[in-house]
Amino acid sequence: MNDRKIKLYIADDHHVVRKGIVGLLQNFSRIGVIKEADNGKQLIKLIEEEIPDVVLIDVRMPIIDGPTACEHILDKFPSVRILVLSAFEDESIVSKLLELGVNGYLLKKAQPKELETAIYAVYEKDFFQNELTTRVLRNTVLRRRSKNLSGKRTLSEREDEILKLLCQELTVKEIADKLNLSEKTVHTHRMHLLKKTGSKNSVGLVLYALENGILQMNN
Repeated sequence: MNDRKIKLYIADDHHVVRKGIVGLLQNFSRIGVIKEADNGKQLIKLIEEEIPDVVLIDVRMPIIDGPTACEHILDKFPSVRILVLSAFEDESIVSKLLELGVNGYLLKKAQPKELETAIYAVYEKDFFQNELTTRVLRNTVLRRRSKNLSGKRTLSEREDEILKLLCQELTVKEIADKLNLSEKTVHTHRMHLLKKTGSKNSVGLVLYALENGILQMNN
């Protein structure tokens, strides 16, 4: 496990809510630097000054809202992991953000432990998968299939194997240990998978695996 402290920025226009979340974050053992923003514009400015590891962002904010800020961050700062923390459970919003490339979506009613788990998951594994995101991804796949938007690419046997393990939320190190490969080799395979499938991150890889029957959709 990487013991380096995580640099995290949070953007939420509700001051009391944001301060409450910051109070929680300060109790998480692996969180280091925390910076705050009232809106997407302030968040982007903070990132331009110093790039964080993880961004915690709300959906509805003034000046620049969450989705617009996420799109900018994903385009200009692809190394930043984005965890959306919102009160909105609207599936269309969740689907739009996941397809955009965010690394996870968590409701504000979640327990503190789940928030901590989600932050570590997006930081270490590129994706936090919970009941909400699983349901939304499943429905997104069904919608794509009905519109014939799926398209299978040819994967090697090793790529297929690594894709399945990535979808099980294993880290690169865990996959390397399991397959007796170097972490560099697994990372290279992952980069090839992203390119072959046209995915931005592990969320896209999960979507691809679901679309093509590599990962089964449980009812």
